[in-house]
Order: sequence, then structure tokens, then C-alpha cells
Amino acid sequence: MALPMLVSRQPPSGSTMKDPPTAPYSSSSSSDTTCRAPLSSSSASAFTSAISNEPFYSSLLNPPITFSFESEIKKAIRSCHTMANSIEGTSLHQKVKHCDGLAFMTVARGGFFLTGQVGQGLILFKDQDGCWSAPAAVGAIGGGIGLQGGGDITDYVLFFKTPDAQEAMKGGCQLAVGVSGGIAAGPVGRSGVWQYHWRLDTCDVGCVWAFSGSKGWYAGGALTLQLLCGLGWMNEQMYGKKREGGREGGNEGGMRLADILGGKVGPPLEAQELYKCLEGLTK
Repeated sequence: MALPMLVSRQPPSGSTMKDPPTAPYSSSSSSDTTCRAPLSSSSASAFTSAISNEPFYSSLLNPPITFSFESEIKKAIRSCHTMANSIEGTSLHQKVKHCDGLAFMTVARGGFFLTGQVGQGLILFKDQDGCWSAPAAVGAIGGGIGLQGGGDITDYVLFFKTPDAQEAMKGGCQLAVGVSGGIAAGPVGRSGVWQYHWRLDTCDVGCVWAFSGSKGWYAGGALTLQLLCGLGWMNEQMYGKKREGGREGGNEGGMRLADILGGKVGPPLEAQELYKCLEGLTK
């Protein structure tokens, strides 16, 4: 299984490099390493300022569908803040610390007995040294059947607990089968999800557990089926078509999840605040 590569904490001595390299550095090049590429403080500060200056309603409800990678990063940061302030904070800190990866998903669902679901989010993997990969954008569509009714928008944080779960999520598409239940009344709600993920090209299987918060009017439980696929067009917004070594990837499906989560691209500047939030949750 390919693991994300470590990157140098500081640029080489005497260098004035301000932007991250095209590909991560090798961890063998220095004993002083950290889990992400050097960051431009001005770019990162501008992005953090943009988040803090958002309209108040932006933090109240994450949209399930967006059209930019930066918007997905903002949604993930809000989910991190929700976990940090949750009454389950201590338990969630331990889960983040010991998981092999996370997915931040915002999903809208609605219906009676039969419900439809659609949403988007980001996936990050963690290697054996505890270093986070660059985030990759994914989309989800599916439905559920059971004693349920209403509509809500739910922010999920999916925890990958095993290497098998990592392998299952590296495929271009995965089929997620599981059970869910929850209740939402206006701005307050909770949902629980337990899923098995099948990678369609290799049939790798991984088990996933989720923390979530909901907003809307919904109650019930259901058996669920979802199709999760990498959003190649959105990933190319952030990373371009570069492959390891500067080669161009000419496939029509866009940049593959395995390339991003496997360490073939460096972490983007815009994700600095997200990495800080994840570090805070693992302390």
C-alpha cells in the first residue's frame, strides 16, 4: 500500500523558496521533518482571513454541493471546530489521533420511507508516522429505505480505522453499504452511521464509523446504499494535472484519488488551517 511521503519542515539552508514544491520531499533527506510542505504565510493568512470574515450564516449551514475546492476546505474546518466543541470532544480527539484517515462529507437527504442522498466532501489519509496526506475531493449519491421521514443536511466525519479502509477509498469509486439513524429538529440534530466500503475495481473492503451533526426536520433509521467517486474536475482545480516527477496525466477522469492520497502531490497552501485544526484534535 502506497503511503503519503513526508516533507521537509524548512526549505534548504539559504533558500528563499516561498511556495511548496511540485512533489513532496523524501523523508530520508532530513531528520527534521513535518507532515506538510512549507507554506506561504501570506497566502495562508489571506485564506484564514476569508474564513473569519464570512457572513454569519455561512457557519450555520454547510452546503452539500459546492463548485470550488476552497469551499470544501472551509466545510472541513467547520466540522473540525464542531468536533472540538462537542460534548464528545475527548473521545473524538482519541479517534482522530488513532484513525488511519478521515472523510469530511456534507450530505442532504429527504423523503419518506425511501430517501435520496447527495453530497460532497474531502478525504485525507494518515501514514504510519501520523502525517496527513493532501486532501482529495469526493462526491456521493445514494439513498435509503426504512422507517424514516423528513429532510436534513448532515455534516459527517468518517473515521477509517484499518489499512483495508484506506485501500477501499483509494479507488476511483466505492460502494458504501450500511445503516443510519438520526433525528433533527431545526438547527439541532444528530445522526449515526456505520458503513462497509467496497472498492469497485479491486473489491477491497473497509469498515467506517462516523460522527455527525444534522440540521433540518428528520427522524428515523434506514439501510443505506451510496456511491462515492473522486471529483476529478475539482481536484484538478487545486492540483492541476501534474503527476510525480512533473509528468502530465492525460486521463479524462482527472487526477486519481490514489495519486493525491498516496503522496504524489504536495499539500496545498489553502489547507494550512485544516492541518492546524487536525493537529489540535490529536493533542
